[in-house]
Amino acid sequence: MQLNTRTPYISPRPPSVGYDYTFMCALHPDMRADWAAAWSRFLKPGGTLACLVFPVDPERQTGPPWPVTPEIYEDLLSKHGGSVRAALGCEEKR
Repeated sequence: MQLNTRTPYISPRPPSVGYDYTFMCALHPDMRADWAAAWSRFLKPGGTLACLVFPVDPERQTGPPWPVTPEIYEDLLSKHGGSVRAALGCEEKR
């Protein structure tokens, strides 16, 4: 087993499934491209990334949490060969 210094995970092979639970909304928007690139390196080619998209609030201008949309995920992941199969967002209750 080897330590992969590009991602904080120890594995003999890349996983085929990943789960992002509101992590991207904690990152400043300038860091989002790096988030997508890291997931593309981490997962096995053709793997699946399941994401909880929150908060979906187009009126929010500051963060964290920074506002996100399913379209942002699709745009970022498609640049690395990924695709979005289903995009459901959770709107924030006020």
